[in-house]
Amino acid sequence: MSSVDISSISLCPINFGTFNKINSITENIEASILFSKLGFAYNGTKITKFGKKWIIRSREQLAQLCGCSTKKIDALLFLLEKKNLIEKQCSLWFGKKRLFINIKELIESPKINIKLLDILQEKIGSISATIIFAKIAFNFANTKIIHNGKKYCSITKEMLSQFSKISIRSLDKIIENLIKKGLLIKEKFNFKGRVQNHFHIPNFIMKVFLREKPNENKPEEKIIHTENCRPRPEKEGISIKININKKKNNNTIIIEKKMTHLKKDKSDINFQKIEHCLSIRQLKYLEGALNNTIARHKVFISNPKELWQQLKFSITNLQQHKNGHSFKHVVSRCMKILSCKNWKTPFGFNNHSSEGRLIKKYNLNKQQQHEQSKLQEIKTSKDAFKKYFSSLSPKKEDVVKLTEEAKKIIFKIKEIGMNGPQIILENLNDKLTNLIRQGADKNIILTLCKQL
Repeated sequence: MSSVDISSISLCPINFGTFNKINSITENIEASILFSKLGFAYNGTKITKFGKKWIIRSREQLAQLCGCSTKKIDALLFLLEKKNLIEKQCSLWFGKKRLFINIKELIESPKINIKLLDILQEKIGSISATIIFAKIAFNFANTKIIHNGKKYCSITKEMLSQFSKISIRSLDKIIENLIKKGLLIKEKFNFKGRVQNHFHIPNFIMKVFLREKPNENKPEEKIIHTENCRPRPEKEGISIKININKKKNNNTIIIEKKMTHLKKDKSDINFQKIEHCLSIRQLKYLEGALNNTIARHKVFISNPKELWQQLKFSITNLQQHKNGHSFKHVVSRCMKILSCKNWKTPFGFNNHSSEGRLIKKYNLNKQQQHEQSKLQEIKTSKDAFKKYFSSLSPKKEDVVKLTEEAKKIIFKIKEIGMNGPQIILENLNDKLTNLIRQGADKNIILTLCKQL
C-alpha cells in the first residue's frame, strides 16, 4: 500500500497551507472561503480603475456563489474589509449598481477547486462542515494507521477547533451529522499508548461525490485536485464561438463559420454612439435606467416631463460630460447624479433647446398668472375690509340721537352736582361712556363736560 491515497486527496478542494494563513486572520471559515473564491476570480479579471484591478459583482451573485443570503455576504465583506484583505466600493456598472472589489496583495490567496468545493457543499450542507470534512480527508490521505484491516486517521477536536476557529461544541454537532450521513466512521481505540478518536472514510464516498451522469459521446472525466484552476472570464464582452465544418464539394473545401452568443453591447455602434437625436433603443435604455434609479434610491421628481427633456439634452451635449466615451457611460453618470440628489438644470437648456424654451415660456406664464392672482386677492381683501368697517360705522341719524341722549346725561350730572351721591354719578358716567362707544359725537360731549 502506498503512503498517500490519491482518491482521498481528490476530496480536498483547498490548499490548506495558504488557507490556514487566511483563516488565522479572519477567524471565520465562511469569510476565508469567500476570500478564496474572490482571489480565484481576481486572477482572471481584466477590469482596471484608478490603477487597480477590480472584480465586479452584485450582492445577489456573491450570495449565489457562496450559497448564503445577501445579509450574510454583507457581514463577510465587512469582516474582510476590516481585516484589510479587500477594498470595496459601490458604483454603477452598465447602469446597474454593483460592488467593485479589489484584493489586497498582502498575502497569497488560497488555491481552490471551485467545482469540487461546490459538489462537496451540495452533498454535505454548510460550508463549515465541508471544510471540516475536507480537512479530515486530507489527514486520512496521509495516515498510516491501520486498525482491523481499515485505514484510520487521528485528529483531535482541539486541533480541528484551532484550525477552523469553531467551538468544540459546534464541532461535535458537525461530526455527528457527517457520521449520520455515512460520510465518516468514528472509532475510539488505543494507538501508541493513547486512547483517542479515529476517523475512517468509506471507499464508496469517492463514487458518491464524483459520480456524473453517463454520456455516450462524452468521455469520462476525472476530478483531480489541482492548485491552479482555470479562471472564469470576469469582463463579459464579445463571446464568439467558431465552428468549422469542412465539406468536400467538387474537390474543394468549404469552411463554414458559425458565430453564436454574440453580445451586441460592444459591437452595436448605433447604440453606443451619441448623436444630436437619440435612437429608439437609446431612449428605451434611458427610460429603464431612470425608472430603476427612482425606484432604487427613492428619488422624488417634482416634474418628470421636464426632467426627461433635461436628460435628453444633457446626454446629446457631450461638452458637458468630460471623458464621456459612450452612451452608456454618460447615462450612468447622469443616474449617479440623480441618485445622489444633486441634479441641476443643464447649462443652456432654457435657451438652446426647443423643449427648454417651451418649458421656460410655460413657467414664465405660470409665474405671471400666479402674481396676478395674488394681486387680485389683495385687492379683494382690501375692498372687503373697507366694506366691513363701513358697515360698523353708525349712520348720521343714529349719531344725532346718541349725542342728544349723552347731553341729557351731562345735564343730569350738572343738576346733581359733583358732590352728589357717588353711586348715581358712577352709573351716569358708565352710561355716557357706553353712548360714546356706540357712536355719539365725542367732541360735543367733551365740550359740554368741560363746562361742568
